[in-house]
Amino acid sequence: MRGAVLTAVLLVTVLTLVACRQTTGVEQAGDTGLEDTQWVLLALRGQPPLAGTAPTATFSQGQVGGSTGCNHYFGVYEVSGAGLSIGELGMTEMYCIAPGVIEQEQAFLTALMEVAGYRLVEGQLELLDAAGDVLLAFEPLLPPPDVALVGVDWELRTFIEGEVASSPLSGTAITLRFFDEGIARGSAGCNDYGGPYTLAGDALSFAGFDITNQGCVDPAGIMEQETRYIDILRRVTRFEIQGDRLTLWTEDGRGLVLAARL
Repeated sequence: MRGAVLTAVLLVTVLTLVACRQTTGVEQAGDTGLEDTQWVLLALRGQPPLAGTAPTATFSQGQVGGSTGCNHYFGVYEVSGAGLSIGELGMTEMYCIAPGVIEQEQAFLTALMEVAGYRLVEGQLELLDAAGDVLLAFEPLLPPPDVALVGVDWELRTFIEGEVASSPLSGTAITLRFFDEGIARGSAGCNDYGGPYTLAGDALSFAGFDITNQGCVDPAGIMEQETRYIDILRRVTRFEIQGDRLTLWTEDGRGLVLAARL
């Protein structure tokens, strides 16, 4: 009888130790967490991304977003232990013509919507489906050092208008450069513009712009886009730089996201 009791006690002890080890693994994943991490894609369903593309994922304050390799996407996420769910995703609407990029983008977003869990393995992030299979594998994305505002050629990547983010029309290039003399110049996609700016800390304002008077018809909507860009730029009140990205903000919540041409 005593032997049976001892065996039962040992069995319970072993099961408890196993359970503790399993629980500890989940807690470590949860404790390590995804908050304020940035990743770049290594593999999509076991296949490396197309050359020249770099799909990414950034997790911050319950928001997930990044690049699909063509467009920018954004949404929300929730973590419960080692479980991870990603809500419905929004996306900019730029069309990329490089072969396979759009197909890869669709496969990438589909995989994100299937995510049910995650694990961190040797510094890499693996996003898993409900069966525990790896959908997406990432390595840490090391952000580039902040670029100076002045003396850099910036190119528009995204319009932000309230909850809506959209890309410039395909085939257009909207640019901006700040010069030491307090003058900013660039292209609005069709016409060139320029004018004085004032800078104080992160406060930025423009006094007005001189704009050339050329009319463009291709692509469709280019002049409307130009008007939209200049209207937001005139109302800019502050800026922020993160790595090679410059965001210009207005008081009414509109913004312009530009990338440094390095």
